[in-house]
Amino acid sequence: MVPIMSDPKAKMEHSMTDMKRWASYFDIPFKWPNQFPINTLKPLRITLQLDEPSAFIHRVYRAYWAEGRDISSPDVLTELLRELDLPRDLLQRTAEPAIKKALIDATQRAIERGVFGAPTCIVGDDLFFGQDRFQFVLNALKRHAT
Repeated sequence: MVPIMSDPKAKMEHSMTDMKRWASYFDIPFKWPNQFPINTLKPLRITLQLDEPSAFIHRVYRAYWAEGRDISSPDVLTELLRELDLPRDLLQRTAEPAIKKALIDATQRAIERGVFGAPTCIVGDDLFFGQDRFQFVLNALKRHAT
């Protein structure tokens, strides 16, 4: 169960307005997806296989949260991999036991660190949850850089 889906109607409407405001603030496109929630196991397993996953992460987020695409679909994921010139076998490898275990292990490490949702950023021992905490993240990064 996704917590937002059990909120009272007024709070759900406010949350939707707030998400649109944040998207506008960050100048990123946003459209509530037709299918919510969605199974993200394959995109997560692909991400874990990449040395530098940021382009893939950004593309998957845009596909789902701006374009309303089904990111659980192998066809959609294949197209996104092709767009980014990433190996197609990344998708096939998501069924491998080692890749599945890597996601289980990463999830367990996140839970042990106190992660309970997204977006979460951890800088040193400090955990920050929510897009409204990004300024705190930047300040923590500056402190840790010195």
